Amino acid sequence: MRDELSVVITCYQEGELLRRAYESLLRQTDKDFEILIVNDGSSHEPTNQCCRVLENQERLRVIWRKRNGGVAAARNTGCGAINGDIIVPLDADDVLPPKAIEVIRRTFQQAPEADFVFGDYLKQNIEEGNKEIVSCARLASPDGWLEPQLLTGYWWMYGGSPFRKSMWKRIGGYDEKDYETEDVDFWKRAFLAGARGFYTREMIYEWHCSRYGRNQQVPYEKWQFEVAKNIAFFDRFGDGLERRKDLLNYFLKEGEVAVCQRLAWQLLRKGYFPFRVVLLALLPYLIVPLWKWTHHS
Repeated sequence: MRDELSVVITCYQEGELLRRAYESLLRQTDKDFEILIVNDGSSHEPTNQCCRVLENQERLRVIWRKRNGGVAAARNTGCGAINGDIIVPLDADDVLPPKAIEVIRRTFQQAPEADFVFGDYLKQNIEEGNKEIVSCARLASPDGWLEPQLLTGYWWMYGGSPFRKSMWKRIGGYDEKDYETEDVDFWKRAFLAGARGFYTREMIYEWHCSRYGRNQQVPYEKWQFEVAKNIAFFDRFGDGLERRKDLLNYFLKEGEVAVCQRLAWQLLRKGYFPFRVVLLALLPYLIVPLWKWTHHS
């Protein structure tokens, strides 16, 4: 049975870049796929005008969200509305190489048990004009399957890698409360749920990155919160104990007491008992008696 593919493009204020993304789909060698554009409640008239023009094209639908909810919410809307079995996410300011759909379909057929596929991608810096092909071969085992432990250091895998709709459903989709690190969060939860990915050596995305782009503007603190949220990923595939120690040191400097207390309890459960950690874990239980003692003495 031939898998049905759907490309889901989310847009907000990309304007004519959206047309460029769409035109890259017209150049695909495999043209048997659905195109769905999700307009995330945009107030940007050039983007809205582009959507109005494109929704008259064949094989293309536009969903107009009434309110802006962020990339995660827009992706969930698109994933829930597609007709296909395989979802190919595409940011409105990026493009697909001409053979991308052909390669993605072939790779899923080669590994029908795969929940997702991943491949190489072209990273192009808009301001500097630099281009480099990022190879993800380093993430694959000799038989081609992704090894999640290789992502516990640097995140090489492209966040918009294509996946089966069944995987998206199984993990509850994207976290709509996560406005900046939704891709990494999505994949870490997928790996914890047992998702398996198969590698293709061919290039399947062109990422046009900018110093002003959303991915480049994420504060370091947000990434640390994401690591703390998905610490179970490091328990399974990396060194969760060391990660917690590093996080505790960072959040102590930032004055994030609530996060520190959660980390302290986690460290205690892992058999790590320095005085500072014990004190942080017990702090909520010491404050009330101490307050009563000072006010009644």
